[in-house]
Amino acid sequence: MRRNIIRVAPIAILAAAALSLAACGSSSSSSTTEPATQPTQTTQTTATAGGATALTVVMSDYAFAPKDASAAAGELTITAPNQGKLPHELVLIRTDLPLNKLPTDSSGNVNEDAFPASRLPGEISETEPGATGSLTVTLPAGRYVMLCNVPGHYKAGMVGNLVVR
Repeated sequence: MRRNIIRVAPIAILAAAALSLAACGSSSSSSTTEPATQPTQTTQTTATAGGATALTVVMSDYAFAPKDASAAAGELTITAPNQGKLPHELVLIRTDLPLNKLPTDSSGNVNEDAFPASRLPGEISETEPGATGSLTVTLPAGRYVMLCNVPGHYKAGMVGNLVVR
């Protein structure tokens, strides 16, 4: 019996290693694989070499993952891969308004003009499916809303919180 375990163990280790490597995808935006329609949950921020914080927010069709994120005050780089089948964007607005109470225009999109420019620290413009957008901003402590303002996406629930401490 022990002899069979010794023969099988290296094969099991190699199979586990191959699965681990297969699970690690390329970060290239020229991937030819079909984008997933469900977002991958990534909820942690990481510190980068220069002391900045990095946050990944996955965009899918009508959702952000994580929906609620947090980061340290200061320089933040947000990376947003679009795993959906539609173009998406990520707009940041500093506000204490509830996610479903943001001012909207007649078509239901968030009226970004209702906020002073100082409350709009930046955005990742429309990002095509399979591509990744990024944004580096310096954020003071506060609550921010992340939303997709592509027509109909906010109404469909593509909105979340970013708490900066």
